[in-house]
Amino acid sequence: MEIKNFKLSEKVISDTLREFDYGERYKEATLSKLFEIYPDNTDYFKVLVKVTVLNSLYSAGLNSSKSNKTIDVITMARHIILGSRFDIWLNKEDEKELMKAYQYLAEGLSDARNEDYNKCYAFASKYCSWHKPDKFPIMDSCAKKNLYYFIVNNDIPLSVDSKESNRLKDAGFHEYELFWILCGDFKKFIQNKFPREKEYTFKEIDKLLWQYGRNPQSDSYQSKEMIEEKEEGGII
Repeated sequence: MEIKNFKLSEKVISDTLREFDYGERYKEATLSKLFEIYPDNTDYFKVLVKVTVLNSLYSAGLNSSKSNKTIDVITMARHIILGSRFDIWLNKEDEKELMKAYQYLAEGLSDARNEDYNKCYAFASKYCSWHKPDKFPIMDSCAKKNLYYFIVNNDIPLSVDSKESNRLKDAGFHEYELFWILCGDFKKFIQNKFPREKEYTFKEIDKLLWQYGRNPQSDSYQSKEMIEEKEEGGII
């Protein structure tokens, strides 16, 4: 397997985006159409369709049926419907208001959801992103790791100190706000370093962070740093 060095170039970016668009084209087209047809979150059955399809196509971390700890798609759909301000938060420009939409899905309580359920960080970023792809980068384990290695290997200037940015590698999914800030720094760096007429979007950053380094045969990814960590007994 080819070892990726995480050095950015116009070719790396364009090739990676092209690979994603080809490999995921049917999933992306399905979800894009679905969220276009059902843009709001006021009808239970429409929300349930969005939650179920997203969870199925992109492994968003929900169960298909009730379990002891992991929230199921039906309960999540009810939870979203009970969030009377969810759509209002989604349509705000202020970052603090936008974050409330994410936090409601990830951590919030309602009559449908209580403290017995595990948190839903991966689902929250994916569901918010599909409503507002220009506002919410998607955070999962692959994106978090790849963002860290891109930052380390490209000397990307950051809006937080190095101590904060170094936490990203092992940060828990509850630290979405840190991931959000660093994704913004990453997007700005790419636009300045490899300028083009149309600015890069969070959606393209999602594609780059998810696709880079994957082996199409095994759906896994490797880097020199990751291999070294494994050899030293580190946890990836």
